[in-house]
Amino acid sequence: MANLVSCHSTKVSDNEGNNLTESLETDAILVCAGGLLSTGLPNAWVQARLELSAKLYSAKPQPILCLGGGTYHKPPILNTFNFVIHESTSCATSLMKMGLPAKDILKEWGSYDTIGNAWFGFVNYVIPFGWKNIVVVTSDFHMPRVQKLFNWVKSLFNLDCVITFVSSPDNMDDEILELRSAREKASCNNIDILATRIATPKDFAKWLYTEHNAYAVSEVVSQDTTMKNETLQKSY
Repeated sequence: MANLVSCHSTKVSDNEGNNLTESLETDAILVCAGGLLSTGLPNAWVQARLELSAKLYSAKPQPILCLGGGTYHKPPILNTFNFVIHESTSCATSLMKMGLPAKDILKEWGSYDTIGNAWFGFVNYVIPFGWKNIVVVTSDFHMPRVQKLFNWVKSLFNLDCVITFVSSPDNMDDEILELRSAREKASCNNIDILATRIATPKDFAKWLYTEHNAYAVSEVVSQDTTMKNETLQKSY
């Protein structure tokens, strides 16, 4: 099994944005998706990720990659023209409202969960652009799974890439935090199991596109039977 927490990866916790920005010399900032409000704006915890990413950018201008097309846990949010609002588009718009230039913002809209964030982030951006030193930003509650997934995908390609993980405040009420944290713990256990049998890009791609509910083809789209709590579902 691959070492999911690589010695070339570092987690930095920052809930105020202090001092952190002075020490990171990276090629790009990757911001994980995390859900939209019914208005199409990022959730409060995603907004915190974006604000922290903007601080990192202000210390060292570099590409910011917004990850995520949406979620398969609930219907997509539509704009006034009934087109889907991709999470990465909403995040990119938020960054531009903070004053960041469009030329330094990228978006990825093929992923519909965190494992897709990691896979499509590497396949479509990190590898083609040759980024050797990246920072991945997500909420504190989400960080353990993000570390496992990004390190796992990196190991599949045997990449010489340094990843620094930076966590932002959770910015959610206690009920949602408890529900989300429980799901994160279960998902981390599932990753460990999957990693024992998937060790190459080919094996990973085969699994993703033939077994994963968000990406596989089936006659009937299967629903996540664990998503029975309405409060939990709305948080995606």
